[in-house]
Amino acid sequence: MSLSNIVFCFLFMFLFSCEQKSQLNYSQEKLVDVTKDLYIAAESIRRLDETRADSLRDLYNDQIETIHNVEMRLYEKDIKVLKKDHKNYLQFHKVVSDIILKINDSIKVKRPYKNEKKK
Repeated sequence: MSLSNIVFCFLFMFLFSCEQKSQLNYSQEKLVDVTKDLYIAAESIRRLDETRADSLRDLYNDQIETIHNVEMRLYEKDIKVLKKDHKNYLQFHKVVSDIILKINDSIKVKRPYKNEKKK
């Protein structure tokens, strides 16, 4: 097991041990997954004009709700609960960020750069 996997596991266990868990509608694992997908969706529409971005944002949110079997209003309530403990909330976003960075790194490894010749 690599060091990054150990760190990730530690962070995840830390998040699960929070007292807020009983107050949440969804597990923290589900909240991490939904937040990750919302960040990725937001990044995908970042450079679009506002009209198209709004339409796609609604579409992406609907899809994320369906994929993860969540209601956005309950997800948002859970995020408000997490925000009450600033330290844990920052840790929550660190976990999400680490996952996104791992995804990004895995994509970079699989795809050669434009100027790089395939071997």
